[in-house]
Order: sequence, then C-alpha cells, then structure tokens
Amino acid sequence: MESLERSADKLRSSLVRVPAMQDELRVLDRLHGAAAEKFQALLSKRAQVEVSMATATATAPSLRVVDYAVAPSSRYWPRAKILYPARCWWACCWA
Repeated sequence: MESLERSADKLRSSLVRVPAMQDELRVLDRLHGAAAEKFQALLSKRAQVEVSMATATATAPSLRVVDYAVAPSSRYWPRAKILYPARCWWACCWA
C-alpha cells in the first residue's frame, strides 16, 4: 500500500506541472510557426533572386557604350539665336 501511495504522489506532482508545460509548448509552437513562415518567405525570395541572376547573365545587355564623352571645345549653351525670339515674345505679351 505504501508503494502505491508513493507512486500516486509522484504522479500527482507530475500532473501538477502539465498545465505549465502545455503553456510553454503553445508558446514554442507559435514561435516555431513564425520561424517557419519567415524561412519559407526567405526561400521564395532566394528563388526569385536565382531566377533573376540566371536571366540577367543569360541575356545580352540592353545598353552598351558607343563612345565615351568628350568635353566640348567651345561654349554650347545658351545659344543667343534661340533666346532672342523668346525674349521678344515675352516683352510683347507683357508690355
């Protein structure tokens, strides 16, 4: 009888800890779910990057350098011939 009571006491003390363990397991499960979602999102982004890199390296570039820029030998802008009609029009309209 004594051994049965000791076993029963041991089981009762273990059963008292069950609700706390269940709460802890719920928290861990929630954290695991969030981590799994983040991992899946990162996997999909990685797949997108791999596809983009594969297409970028496989296709010919759409832009290329035809000739490098050279500094102008003389003043290029503003051209007075173009500005005179605008100045005359401005003076006529607002005078």
